[in-house]
Amino acid sequence: MSDSAGEDVVGDRVDVPALTRRVRAGDRAALTEALEILPSLDPGPQSAALLIALPATDDRHAMATELRAWDRHVSWSQAQ
Repeated sequence: MSDSAGEDVVGDRVDVPALTRRVRAGDRAALTEALEILPSLDPGPQSAALLIALPATDDRHAMATELRAWDRHVSWSQAQ
């Protein structure tokens, strides 16, 4: 399901760079969408940019989702 670059089919269905720009702009709907797709988005440059764009939060569910995605990304980057 994943290609060699590390981005998966979700990245093909969702315009991750555009979503990242919307998250950076403070679009709450984009933030919700980002948190929904992060668990299925494979590690890679686009997912890393999205993770970096996410704002700080006190929401434990959002933090857990982000931490799991960061963990996958770090593991992927170390394997490269």
